[in-house]
Amino acid sequence: MKKLAPLALLILAPAAYASPYMGMEFGAGSADVSGLDSSEFKSDLEDRGTVKLYGGKYITDSVRTYGYWQSGASSKSTIKAADEELSLENTDYQFGMGLDYVHEFTDNLYGIAGGTLGYQRSKLEIKDKDAQGTDTYNLRDSGLASDVNLGLGYRFDSGIALEGGHKYGLTKQKYAEGISFKNPSVFYLDVNYKF
Repeated sequence: MKKLAPLALLILAPAAYASPYMGMEFGAGSADVSGLDSSEFKSDLEDRGTVKLYGGKYITDSVRTYGYWQSGASSKSTIKAADEELSLENTDYQFGMGLDYVHEFTDNLYGIAGGTLGYQRSKLEIKDKDAQGTDTYNLRDSGLASDVNLGLGYRFDSGIALEGGHKYGLTKQKYAEGISFKNPSVFYLDVNYKF
């Protein structure tokens, strides 16, 4: 046990002196939807929106790690026929950790390559409304969530930076009846502050 203490100090000491940072991100894009008969449902539900809060530390000038919480803005679709209305709404959230490599091009401009690994929970709410009333069904899914991203950042001063880029999700939401949402592709813009 005493032999492990110096090794733990070598690993943990840089993290204690690392620069903390935090930020907020907004994203928009689409996901692959399958298992729905109606093309109208499919096209509406493919749209994706996300809001992400994160905070972490720069371990070195080129490597940063962070924890995050992300909410997927709900995608909704409704079809009306005679006196019947059928609507589907997909919502999700996830939390986890991320790691980015930051490459400085100039004093202000830098590139980003990274990825995340987390846990996601999602819900597909189906409402069938007719003259007799409304029937509601909630389908749920949960599991691992991950993505890879490439982007650019611009540092306005030593603290505030604006970043944007593209994320490709390696996540699948699978519901009953063969309905699934997978591989969300999102363009994002965020602002962060390095302390």
